[in-house]
Amino acid sequence: MRALRRQTLAKVFRSGMTAIEASQALAMELGYSFTGTTIHSDLKALGLTPVSGTERVRAMTKARRLEVQKGVLAGESVQSLAERLKAPVHTIKSDCRLLVEAGDLPADMLARSRVQRSLSAMRADVARLGPEARTAYEALWEAVADDAYGRPVSAP
Repeated sequence: MRALRRQTLAKVFRSGMTAIEASQALAMELGYSFTGTTIHSDLKALGLTPVSGTERVRAMTKARRLEVQKGVLAGESVQSLAERLKAPVHTIKSDCRLLVEAGDLPADMLARSRVQRSLSAMRADVARLGPEARTAYEALWEAVADDAYGRPVSAP
């Protein structure tokens, strides 16, 4: 039984698999499952090394945070980042918070972007307002117009 299990495990195991994935592939192939300890000892006996699921998750998190950082610096909203990266909004917000804490994103950048999007949404209504309201709108826009790097952002 051990020989058949190991032979089949050697056949179904692919580079980059975790031990759990190898166990699942073996169970699908043979029709019954084995304990994690058995799979680990068989993989070791065969000289195969499974990847760590934890390390894979860390690498994926690091890659996602890099994409979040690039997107936020490019002015992309949290919602659009979540859609593009196929991640929950709360995860993207958490990534932003952690990037700000780490100093990888300017602290006021997210707030500036949010205010600029709100002001852009008001743009059509401003034309119907009086001169004082338009002046106040333009003053507010100018207050948040420079991005975190001092580059001017054009008024809507």
